[in-house]
Amino acid sequence: MRKHRRPSRRACGACWRVPANAPVGFAGVYGAATVSRRILYVQAAPAAVALILLFLA
Repeated sequence: MRKHRRPSRRACGACWRVPANAPVGFAGVYGAATVSRRILYVQAAPAAVALILLFLA
């Protein structure tokens, strides 16, 4: 039988960062729509930038 290779540490980190970061962006968009536009710039924009940089890395 073939052994499965373990994913690298970088791959494992990326797998956890996306699910952990996506709800922050969604919450920021929801908060901007319901409470204040400032939430969009303080919470959702950095989350979107982090996700984009994560996918580019």
